[in-house]
Amino acid sequence: MLSMENITKAFPGVIALNDISLHVEKGAIHALVGENGAGKSTLMKILSGAYSLKCGKVIIDGEEITDITPSKMIEKGVAVIYQELMLLNHRTVAENIFLGNYPTRNGIIDYATMEAKAQEILNTLKLDLSPRAVINDLSVAKRQMVEIAKAMSRNARIIVLDEPTAVLGESELEGLFDVIKKLSKEGITFIYISHRLKEIFELCTHLSILKDGKMVESGKVDDYDEDKIIRLMVGRDMSNIFPQKTNEPGEVILNVDGFSRGRELKNVSFSLRKGEILGIAGLAGAGRTEILRAIIGADRIEEGKLEIHGKEVHFKSVRDGISAGLGIVPEERKTQGLLLKQNIIYNVGISFLNKYSPLKPISTAQEVKTAERYMNLFHIRPSIPKICCEKMSGGNQQKVVLSKCLNTKCDILLVDEPTRGIDVGAKQEIYQILEQLVSEGMAIIMVSSELPELLGMCDRIMVMCEGRVTAIVDGRDADEETLMRYATAYA
Repeated sequence: MLSMENITKAFPGVIALNDISLHVEKGAIHALVGENGAGKSTLMKILSGAYSLKCGKVIIDGEEITDITPSKMIEKGVAVIYQELMLLNHRTVAENIFLGNYPTRNGIIDYATMEAKAQEILNTLKLDLSPRAVINDLSVAKRQMVEIAKAMSRNARIIVLDEPTAVLGESELEGLFDVIKKLSKEGITFIYISHRLKEIFELCTHLSILKDGKMVESGKVDDYDEDKIIRLMVGRDMSNIFPQKTNEPGEVILNVDGFSRGRELKNVSFSLRKGEILGIAGLAGAGRTEILRAIIGADRIEEGKLEIHGKEVHFKSVRDGISAGLGIVPEERKTQGLLLKQNIIYNVGISFLNKYSPLKPISTAQEVKTAERYMNLFHIRPSIPKICCEKMSGGNQQKVVLSKCLNTKCDILLVDEPTRGIDVGAKQEIYQILEQLVSEGMAIIMVSSELPELLGMCDRIMVMCEGRVTAIVDGRDADEETLMRYATAYA
């Protein structure tokens, strides 16, 4: 169905793709795996026409495609759902699904027909969502499902899914997989990019492994196991992905008492100790992100109080939270954590401009020195301080967000989905960074949808369901079954 032959793509200072060839059979669910920066998304952007093709060729169903553009590839039946969501936030679900392809009657948009067709697609996805709902009012998980519905509305023959399940709950995940398998049997071809190897074995029929812009190996999924895939991806043993815990939590550094906010948070109480990683588990919509936003001052609470170092505090904004020694790594790093059009120097330095030259012009030399220090400390690649952040892999972008937070000299760090869309090699590096921080006395609250991650990293795990705390368990004694039981206590 698809052949991409001898594809080479270079950006200033880096060769992103080096003579890559990819062959995908009709009706296959073909996994594309590799570390961040391996070239997966770049290859798919060439397929979609988002990046120009100067070396190599693309053949779809026996036809070589020339003068590739986004509109031509849509016409040829290619739909790419990127990791970063591409929706109009102030428009409805139906308007986003049929964006650029609105049904009309007498030259006027036929909203009734559009909403009816959108409802059919939503029903196919088993998604309980109104076509008239506004995107801005939806959770990240539901926005992701709208992206998938938008691709399906175009009757695509080749659908590329770039990390589609990073924020989906188990029920949403099951529905998505059912739809993919059904469409695959009908002859639609899927290219599936994911760092969750469990999904690869559960869903995919074939796979291709990329490393450093080169094709390492391709074959049937049944011929691989997880260890072999990881070894080919990263070139090293990843058996001990979680660092050994050496920290001993100390005194209470933060205390949340009775946080309530509408239907999102209902009498949430817990404490955080110095040198501790406290995990927060729960299904999508449980209130995990909401509690972090309330703590740092992004959202107001209706009831409850917050104490830091034994003193009650009241934050009117995120600025107040940062001034009090808090830092936050948000769930959406591309829209909330980084200025993608700016370079590493700018993104790291903007968090604490007074550090460089209070009441004076900013010291560019000091900014560069700070950025280079974090780049060396966290092994940020490419090691080019002036590189634009949008050209970096997800793992390296996440390291820049962490650098920005740590540049404020915070002693309490809130991290929301710290390894979302990051390969196993970069995950291990992020885990080591977090463990090093707590060993130096920092306190961390970590929200994650991946239960193994919480179990491997956290001293204690707080489980939430429908805005309530259902349990706080010791990380050493918990298991996935226990956490899931508490996560569905009110569901």
